Amino acid sequence: MRTQIHSHLQDNQCLELFILEGDASRIRELSHLLNRNIKTVYSKLVSLPHE
Repeated sequence: MRTQIHSHLQDNQCLELFILEGDASRIRELSHLLNRNIKTVYSKLVSLPHE
């Protein structure tokens, strides 16, 4: 993990931002786990081309 940011929003909600580097299949698996979590309201995986 490169960076993780936690920010408190409103109405007892938080924002989590993960900036990851590594194996794409493991990152996709993490994304799927977050999407299946009942407390997750919104999740989006964005990938950038590897340089």
